[in-house]
Amino acid sequence: MEKKKSVKTKKKKSQVYEDSWIYILLLSAVVILQQSLKNYTFIIDDFNLSYSLFLLPVIYFLTNYITKKKGYQKSIMAISISAMAMVIFVVFMNLCMGRGFELYNVAGDFCGYFISQLINLTIYEFLLDNTKPNYILLLLTYIFALVVNYLFYSLFYISSIAIDNYWVIYFTTLILQTMLVMLLAFIDMQIKRGK
Repeated sequence: MEKKKSVKTKKKKSQVYEDSWIYILLLSAVVILQQSLKNYTFIIDDFNLSYSLFLLPVIYFLTNYITKKKGYQKSIMAISISAMAMVIFVVFMNLCMGRGFELYNVAGDFCGYFISQLINLTIYEFLLDNTKPNYILLLLTYIFALVVNYLFYSLFYISSIAIDNYWVIYFTTLILQTMLVMLLAFIDMQIKRGK
């Protein structure tokens, strides 16, 4: 009788459900939502800010969650799939709206997203492996990823930097995102590492 229970326990332990595709799908959906909200704005002190600014920190949080729970390789897969989903979505929407497709329309978003995600992931993985949980380092990692994203985005759309209020909008966006990141970094500290 005891032997049968042992065999059943071993079988149950070997049948682990692989659910990383759910997190990859969620990340891709949030990236597509962020692209959808890019053109919708709200006004703060005579400046138009995109609603999508609130989703970018959530995207980094989801990637970090995948890294913590499923590992570095699954995060790379999630970033790659979500980046391709973003490109496919932009191409599809441009064709549906009759605007045609130009690589320029998505290049800044893609490069900003993909490169900042890889940098964020590398720093985050290093922090997980080599340091004790530290709120300040985690917060700085999120903020650095946001700055890198805007850096690469701005490289493609350099003409927009000439606008008088570009830098005010840039710093206002970073301040709003930093407030959200402060909460997300706190939540991130509470999540236990998986694998």
